[in-house]
Amino acid sequence: MALVDAQSVKLAPRLGQQRGLDAHKRVNGRKRQVLCDTGGRIWRVVVRAANGHDSRGAQPLLPDRS
Repeated sequence: MALVDAQSVKLAPRLGQQRGLDAHKRVNGRKRQVLCDTGGRIWRVVVRAANGHDSRGAQPLLPDRS
């Protein structure tokens, strides 16, 4: 069994690359999305601008089922 979780992280004002505003959490920075198992071991991580939607950002973490 695997779990996907997202966390928004604030950035310093001068860092301008890949940042965005997570309006729900009121955070201007980046969002990290983590795929881990029930034991807490990390399998994959994706870091993006915080303004991206969680469901779209989690797609690269999941295996391709085509």
